[in-house]
Amino acid sequence: MEEKRIYGYVRCSSTDQNEDRQMIALREAAVPEKNVFMDKQSGKDFDRPNYKKLVKGLKAGDILYILSIDRLGRNYEEIQKQWRILTKEIGIDICVLDMPLLDTRNGKDLMGTFIADLVLQILSFVAQSERENIKKRQAEGIAVAKARGVKFGRPEKEAPDDFVVSFQYKEEAEKFYEHLKRRMKHFGMTLEENKTRLIEFGRYAEERCARKGMKPETFTFLGFTHCCSHGRNGKFRVKRRTSRKKFAKKCRETHQMIREMRTQPLEAIIKKLNQILVGYYHYYGITDNIQSLSNFRFRVMQSLFKWLNRRSQKKSYDWDGFNEMLKVYPLAVPRIYVNVYAR
Repeated sequence: MEEKRIYGYVRCSSTDQNEDRQMIALREAAVPEKNVFMDKQSGKDFDRPNYKKLVKGLKAGDILYILSIDRLGRNYEEIQKQWRILTKEIGIDICVLDMPLLDTRNGKDLMGTFIADLVLQILSFVAQSERENIKKRQAEGIAVAKARGVKFGRPEKEAPDDFVVSFQYKEEAEKFYEHLKRRMKHFGMTLEENKTRLIEFGRYAEERCARKGMKPETFTFLGFTHCCSHGRNGKFRVKRRTSRKKFAKKCRETHQMIREMRTQPLEAIIKKLNQILVGYYHYYGITDNIQSLSNFRFRVMQSLFKWLNRRSQKKSYDWDGFNEMLKVYPLAVPRIYVNVYAR
């Protein structure tokens, strides 16, 4: 006679719930750990991967242990259906550990079966009612929280202010441009026509413009002005330099900061300026942009020279003396941090 196999089933409603209580109860019932199947999923239905795997391997005469009926599921009709499939069609016994009346190994007579079916229906009803009450309480709590201004879900992301799309053929670019305007209108947004343009850019654009005696257009993106140029080997390449607008803005901000700090100790001023310079180099320190970095450092030097000479009525430095001072308190030198063409 084939020996009866013992199985256990564990279910948690979410991945952050702990299954230890169920596992301890199954170990005490002498269920082999290798025969325990676990799902971390809602009990609204039985579309659970490990439960399906369990049912597929069950045979007549096997015993299935569960801690409570709501661990099997929380849908009244589905629990009744699965109970019938397991006990009648497959022919296994089920033992619900926290409800001894729901042990199909006992009470095989008519009265025992009647009591077990009655208890099953009551507990199934309670399991579904509890699930519905949980959902109701959650909905009420969410409504109250929303009324207080609490936001749920992932943080909202703003639509990008600007972006660049490249096409090989002009017809494709024009088609995309028209489609983009319609698509944005569908979501209640508009395209800023004054800041949007179609330009001819790249190796072939440079050749065509050269035949007309013109220069190819440039575009600014993420603080860099992109332009058509050539490398040392004479081959075409896109070069990037700090945009004039961003350069001028940073120079004004640094000039104002030096003015406000001019009465502080020189060491503190230089330390702050080096923080600004290194941060600037880290962002704008990209291939072919070393000249813009050098220009910014020189503008910082000019501002520093001016405001150090405004700390009193007497002029503190001439240009030679100022450069001698910078040997003692040096300003960070430009450096390229990102090599676009590195292999």
